[in-house]
Amino acid sequence: MITLDAKFEQMNPDGSRDRGQIYIHRPGRIRFEYEAPNSALIIAISNTISVFDPKGDEIPNNYPLDRTPLRFVLASQVDLTDPRTSAKLVNHKEYTILRLNDPDHPGAGNVDLFFRNEDTTLSHWLMTNGNGETTRVALYDVVINRDLPSSLFNVSLEIVKRQQ
Repeated sequence: MITLDAKFEQMNPDGSRDRGQIYIHRPGRIRFEYEAPNSALIIAISNTISVFDPKGDEIPNNYPLDRTPLRFVLASQVDLTDPRTSAKLVNHKEYTILRLNDPDHPGAGNVDLFFRNEDTTLSHWLMTNGNGETTRVALYDVVINRDLPSSLFNVSLEIVKRQQ
């Protein structure tokens, strides 16, 4: 997979749910467009996650991607032999689950990637932060390898749009 776009449903640690559209362009780019009432926007590019809070100003809050388990989702390849990556593979009836974390940064949490056995498509993931809180992101209407415009991942363009 080079690109993926899909609808998503996110189940948050507090039990609330959000929906929206997700775009992934590997390596390193992701966009979460949340539907109202959330209306947040998250863009990751290069090694930065930019979070646009609809209640905040036009400038996003930025976080290092490599300090989150999301970096595994966006990697061009995950090297399971890399000592900086701890991986566990589990086969179930419907899914193959790949658990990834960085043993050098246990506070960054881990991610469990669920791939459908029938077609190896990424179905959903569970992201657990360093506090043990888990967020589940399920994907629907998945389209693989569709051309995605680079403007989807342009943080500067989003800032300009929000200032108008």
